Amino acid sequence: PNKSLHRRRMPLGLPKKLIAIHCLFFLLTNYAFLGFRGHSGSTFHDLDDPSKIKIKEVNDIKVLVSSIDVPDDNVKESLGANVYKSLDSLQSVESIQTRGVIIYLAQFKNHSSYGGQALSSSAKLNKSLDLLYRHYVHHFPCDIIVFSGGDEEYITPELEEALSKGRPRLKFVRLVKENWSLPWGLQAKDFKNWSRTGFSVGYRHMMQWNAFRVWPYLANHGYRYAMRLDDDSYIHSNITYNLFKYMHDNGYDYGFRQAAKDYNADIMSIIESYLKENEIKPQQELNWVGYYNNFFIARVGFFEDPRVKGLLEVIDKSKLTYEQRMGDIIVHSLVVRTFLPRSKVHWFTDFTYEHMTLTGKKWPAAGCPQNGGVSRGTEQSQEDWDIFINKFRERFSGDELEKCWEGKIVKETLGFVGSKRQLLDDELLRKEWNISAII
Repeated sequence: PNKSLHRRRMPLGLPKKLIAIHCLFFLLTNYAFLGFRGHSGSTFHDLDDPSKIKIKEVNDIKVLVSSIDVPDDNVKESLGANVYKSLDSLQSVESIQTRGVIIYLAQFKNHSSYGGQALSSSAKLNKSLDLLYRHYVHHFPCDIIVFSGGDEEYITPELEEALSKGRPRLKFVRLVKENWSLPWGLQAKDFKNWSRTGFSVGYRHMMQWNAFRVWPYLANHGYRYAMRLDDDSYIHSNITYNLFKYMHDNGYDYGFRQAAKDYNADIMSIIESYLKENEIKPQQELNWVGYYNNFFIARVGFFEDPRVKGLLEVIDKSKLTYEQRMGDIIVHSLVVRTFLPRSKVHWFTDFTYEHMTLTGKKWPAAGCPQNGGVSRGTEQSQEDWDIFINKFRERFSGDELEKCWEGKIVKETLGFVGSKRQLLDDELLRKEWNISAII
């Protein structure tokens, strides 16, 4: 080595300990990314492809680096800026491992499959985004994508500008071609022969997207985690931590906020045949109590796992989503139950969350909560909850809507207000998980 070069890089008069620190920092933060193979046999990959770097490998380096006693800031500067630039790269790698996106699938016209909605689709989306940014995104910035179907009325430039104002990292994507079309062998004229024709072809496209098509899209765009919200999903209290990092740090592959029960006559036999053929034993009991996936957080890599993809492809080819209106909630729930132990699934309970569909018919009155409701977060005070409950009662008051309460369609507890059905579904899952009521 050129001795004069060494003299320029190594400040004169530094103690031997600092020289050793400088060398160790350099080795750890440079050789690691040039293919150094550690004692455990793991390989540190080149940063040009950070997707290959395992988070444990990053943490191994950071633990070693952080264990070194580094002197004051002046000494740090003398150790060389390149060392700390490399450490910044380590932090960037960790961010890549938890890179997440919040996704919506929105309509910009009135919903054809649900009636009784108090707000227009764009007004609901605006309210949802407002609450999302206020209670989460302004504190933990991330990408937000609002998808819309190719056969739907698309967002106007004026509405896009209005929705984007003051909301950084929000973008709008229109789904076309394979992401929003009938599968091979089906034609729109067949719709009249399908089950539950009150749900449109577009609605079935929506289920197809959320169940099957979304995962390769997200993987191709480099996202590791995805959180879904409906345009009428409302987060009513602060979330004080990074949701994607929380999932990663705790080893969760799927998270949800409310339970739901749904059923399809043919899907179970398809899954059982696949499991038998591939000698796969389910990680949980396969039943109809599922995860209400208008809010979910999932690790994209789980749904892109070859075994999981194989089952998704089999279900997709069955065309049950279209011909029988099999909901994406069933697909999510049974796939998660098949491949994930309960320890990898998380029930979020700390923030207050609302999602409701309202009756379109007079049962017992148009506009009553039919599914879903408001689940109180454990971090919300009783005073704030009481204020919220009073506002909820005002929403469902008046001569006609009073029937929602009289008909016992709406139920209220210390931790929930909304449809009776939602309350019962939550209780079923709590019983299975052997946990008591949250509040």
